[in-house]
Amino acid sequence: MNRVTSTRGTIYNDRIRARAFLPIACLVLTIAPIASCSNGSVDSRTVSSTPPAGNETADARRLTRSARLLAGVDDPLAAANDPLRATDAFRVHARDMTALWMEHNTAAADWIRPWADKALAEVHQAKTLFYPFAGADFLFSHAFFPRVHTYVLVGLERVGALSDLDAMPARSVDLEYGRIEKAVTPLLRATFFRTMEMQSDVLKDGVLTVLATLIAGTHHRLLNIQEIALAEDGGVTERVGNDSKLTPGARIDFVDEGAADVQTLYYFRTDLSDKGLATQGGLLAFVSTLPSKVTFMKAASYLMQGKPFSVIRGYVLSQSEAVLEDDTGVPLRYFDHATWDVRFFGHYDQPIPMFRNFRQLDLAKAFARGENVAQLAFHVGYGSETASNLMLAIRRQTVGTSR
Repeated sequence: MNRVTSTRGTIYNDRIRARAFLPIACLVLTIAPIASCSNGSVDSRTVSSTPPAGNETADARRLTRSARLLAGVDDPLAAANDPLRATDAFRVHARDMTALWMEHNTAAADWIRPWADKALAEVHQAKTLFYPFAGADFLFSHAFFPRVHTYVLVGLERVGALSDLDAMPARSVDLEYGRIEKAVTPLLRATFFRTMEMQSDVLKDGVLTVLATLIAGTHHRLLNIQEIALAEDGGVTERVGNDSKLTPGARIDFVDEGAADVQTLYYFRTDLSDKGLATQGGLLAFVSTLPSKVTFMKAASYLMQGKPFSVIRGYVLSQSEAVLEDDTGVPLRYFDHATWDVRFFGHYDQPIPMFRNFRQLDLAKAFARGENVAQLAFHVGYGSETASNLMLAIRRQTVGTSR
């Protein structure tokens, strides 16, 4: 399949729908540390030359056009006679995607935004969102944390490249629209990706196209996409070839419509288990260079309850200024009450049947007591609309003042 060669990236998602969950083995993800620089590397914040917002290059306009076509949304910058927008295939795709975006906004986004404005007010000054086990989920990371400067998402899928629709025959363009719809529908409807689908035909060409689609579909313009990699010490370099010692990734710079501040998303493909981090340790080193971090986790398959993921669990607890998660993230028992101010939202009694062994008795008691428990008016993670939960843990210090 033809690709835009300058726009490579990866996305992984370890999600399954509540009524069709996969074995934990299918859901394991991992992260590699990220550092600032090393010999021959480029600083993570200047690895690419990003055009200023409002003054996009032709390349940036091309990226935005491609992503908006895939997202099925309007494009004020598109030429009136854009041949791809004039096709029946795009009209059908745009109709289907419009319905999905409306469904997502009505059921989730329109509820999350006002909730986040109030419930997460104390962490609005955070500059970095760290999202382990995220895969391609820009959608919810941005819904909960629209103001951060830098997003770091981690997953297991290959990076891939952004689809070059202009270089494809008409039949392939139609198939690409279908692939994207299949990839994003579970996230837009169920708040997480179906793992098996994400690892088979949907993401056989990588996840960058899905990321770009979600960014464009949430009213952003793409400014730059670049292949990158992390050295063992966390130094950021341009990615060339498939060196197994490097952690492959991508950087996407984008700007909200009507805004001037450029935001950056990093995606890295790496194994976040202790074993994986022992061989690809650059991720955590890189993340450590980024200022004032909030960690976000949902539908994380309860991986951090076990010893195989003790390193990433310890890193989240030691490096985060705040943690927002559902019950699949770091168990409540690891949050020292002398260090963390903990609040709860929604309802928790026990996990869905597949994960019943991961029930947290102390978490169930905390929800049952009703202290520091507030309502949750939207569905998130594996739980149903009446059984979703979130926990916000804020380190007993001012968020956004570090570094």
